[in-house]
Amino acid sequence: MTDNGNFITLTEMADGFSEHNLKQTSDLVDKMITVYTENGQVIQYQFKDTHNLSYEIIEGEHKGLGESVTYIATQPRKGYFYLGYVDQFNHFISVVLDFKKNIASLISGEFPTDETDTLPIFKRVMHDLPPHASKITCLHASLDTPFNDQTEKHEPSTDLVGQMVSYSYSEKDAYLHIYHPNNLFTWACFSGNEAGLADTDYATFLKLDEDLYVIIWIEKVLHVISTILLDFKQMRSSGAMASYAGKDYASDILMVPSGAVIEKIKAPNLTDLKPAKLS
Repeated sequence: MTDNGNFITLTEMADGFSEHNLKQTSDLVDKMITVYTENGQVIQYQFKDTHNLSYEIIEGEHKGLGESVTYIATQPRKGYFYLGYVDQFNHFISVVLDFKKNIASLISGEFPTDETDTLPIFKRVMHDLPPHASKITCLHASLDTPFNDQTEKHEPSTDLVGQMVSYSYSEKDAYLHIYHPNNLFTWACFSGNEAGLADTDYATFLKLDEDLYVIIWIEKVLHVISTILLDFKQMRSSGAMASYAGKDYASDILMVPSGAVIEKIKAPNLTDLKPAKLS
């Protein structure tokens, strides 16, 4: 617990988070999946077992590159899979696989380094830069068939703007989220390793299906990138978060599974509130 109000590393924060994680799926084992992105990249995945996969970039930037990596994969709802791994460039890669529409969303997260993170937050925003130094790229994609103008997409959504949602990762670790307009959200830890800490950071949503979304958020202090599927029918979240394991940019990128029991909190919708008038 952060009695002095200081932020802690992802390693310390995630300790004990595993209690409400969805089970690692075995439904992808021995499957080969080809992802065709909207910018012409083609990536072929081969799932060797429940924790190891190999991939090769068939077309696009880094064509011919391939490697074997450990991965996180869950099936939050029938036909939908979450896939996460860290590649050899230390990018956090998340792929939302939608076999109902045979499409995908590929999210690539890039973390700052000592060479790229040279401005404090004040100077970043004064230079019209975002306060967060990590970056994400989100690409629409198709599965096992080339992407074209008729390919469906997971569209951006504002359905949750103004709402409050609690995330209980374990019996002791719990957070409150408030979703704002303009791709912002406020998080506050009310129990667990970060109890008492709060901040407002970047977040965006893609809608996958009825009551099913992916939230992508970036924290400006710890540089955490999270990609989480939210299922408001099952009231569960599932995905992963990644950042530096230690207290400097020389440490390894740590990816940890992230699953919670979620609940919409009965509270005023912030978008409905109006300033009080002087009586």
